[in-house]
Amino acid sequence: MKILFNTVNSLRYYGGAEKWAISTINGLTEHGHSVEAVYLSFVPNGIERVSDEYIRSVLRSPYNEVRFRRGKFTPLQMDDPPNYDKYDVVYTMAGYYGFLKQIIEHASIKKIFGLHDPALQNPKLNRLQRMIIDKLVPKFDVVHLQDQSQKNIFKNVDNRFRVLQTWYYGPYPDLKTSHSFDRFTIVFAGRHETDKGFDTLMQIAKKIPDNVDLIILGTGTRTEELQNLNNNVKNLGFVSDFELSDILKKSHVMLYPSYSESTTSMTLNDGLINGLPILFRPIPQNTDLLNYPECKKCEKTEDFLDSIINLRDKWESDPNEYLELRISLQNRLKNKGDYVQAFIDTILKA
Repeated sequence: MKILFNTVNSLRYYGGAEKWAISTINGLTEHGHSVEAVYLSFVPNGIERVSDEYIRSVLRSPYNEVRFRRGKFTPLQMDDPPNYDKYDVVYTMAGYYGFLKQIIEHASIKKIFGLHDPALQNPKLNRLQRMIIDKLVPKFDVVHLQDQSQKNIFKNVDNRFRVLQTWYYGPYPDLKTSHSFDRFTIVFAGRHETDKGFDTLMQIAKKIPDNVDLIILGTGTRTEELQNLNNNVKNLGFVSDFELSDILKKSHVMLYPSYSESTTSMTLNDGLINGLPILFRPIPQNTDLLNYPECKKCEKTEDFLDSIINLRDKWESDPNEYLELRISLQNRLKNKGDYVQAFIDTILKA
């Protein structure tokens, strides 16, 4: 199958949507499909978190950057649309009016729209966003939703709307041969924003026991508040995917106090493939974690702290038994099967 995969590379935010696209494109390539990745690169406020060169280094498929222009009524569209006839299917996750309109007008092949853009999932859509949801998205042959709740955004839902929740397909690190941190270590990986549970993170940072380390990854509007932290709390900022994998593999617990997610979090998937028990606040996008007894639902800061202490005690009591707990968690994710094959069967071949 020849696939044209259109996505957006936010050089400032580079987060879950970008990581999902990269891992899925790489997976499709590994499954023997021909994939051309078209990235619409943009840098809000001129701040770069990653570069196009970095995207090229982690993307294992032909790379083609397409420049864009801004028009009065078509906020984002390609100056030079590709020759769609070369492909069997086009999958787009870039939710811009002009860009989607170009695909509808120029592509006679199967057209798939993936709802990843959090702006299009806001209960209070503006007029242009409402037009995208009501007028343009229904013209696609398949609409890929991340969970059932996204159906509520649309006025009419038919069998073209396919739900496939994200889970990671690997590669899985060998935990038995991996060396973990010498001290019990919690890791937080996410944007430093209120809706990501930053207040809870700050309270935990002030209250965790001295024999527990907390590693904070990411950046955001509240990063400056991470000043004068205790010696057992380290703010490492934004790290590359390679550094993230190494840190997760060596840690013991993942902290995930987020109040809001637009889709299933890739951070959670990264934690699970590393066998990390996840301490999470229950929201609709996290309900799958309830199927993992190693992960703990936490409503209040005290719940997070109690779970941290309980897991630390378990690790101190028998590190080998704790390792087996992590391996069991990792195996449970493996048993879900191959996500990329599910994506091919449920979305691309729909």
